[in-house]
Amino acid sequence: MQGSGSNSWVIGANHTAHGKPILASDPHLASLIPTIFYCFEAVLLNDNNEVLNRKFGVAPDGLPTISIGVSDDFAWGSTASYVDNKDVYY
Repeated sequence: MQGSGSNSWVIGANHTAHGKPILASDPHLASLIPTIFYCFEAVLLNDNNEVLNRKFGVAPDGLPTISIGVSDDFAWGSTASYVDNKDVYY
């Protein structure tokens, strides 16, 4: 695919003014209508309805998973996986 690709990068906490790391994730996907991603928030509660963990991010349409997001403790991203996964043998 000509012109396709993606990138992710991170800046360590010791290199930022606020002392927290910065994560950027750009899968280089085309803008589509309707979009292929939707915003997603997941909250894990205990038996007393107290929040144990919260996650927020974007998920591919139709999948109950967050592919690019943040939680109370960490962040994660994804990139496009354009790989050569076919070989021809004679």
